[in-house]
Amino acid sequence: MIASNKEPESVYIHIPFCSHKCDFCDFAAFSGLDNKEDEYTDALLKEMDERLAARPKGGRLNTVFYGGGTPGLAQLSTITKIQAALKKQFDIAHDAEVSLETTPHAISVDKAKNGSKWESIVFLLALNLFTTMN
Repeated sequence: MIASNKEPESVYIHIPFCSHKCDFCDFAAFSGLDNKEDEYTDALLKEMDERLAARPKGGRLNTVFYGGGTPGLAQLSTITKIQAALKKQFDIAHDAEVSLETTPHAISVDKAKNGSKWESIVFLLALNLFTTMN
């Protein structure tokens, strides 16, 4: 663990890929581009290294939030690489909340089981409830 007197920090990681773009979504999210995931991940990791190089290593992360898009569609290897990069720069608290936004169709039993290899990850299911008003 990296000792630090810094205040707790949080990080948001944007994964912009979706199976389809919802009408209500105002976020940078793209469907049909999942073939770019590895390229996007490489660019994200490079940018993280560049931006974090100027700051001293350390600081505790209490929250890591993966939003998007639908990060639940990401390959497990993508999230694992990002988590490893974060660990190089930060002390991730043992009780950190690591959340990954997803939809029910994006999560399988296998993905949930393998996802438990990361810190404690919470899969946030995005459920859209629509009511019809007469």
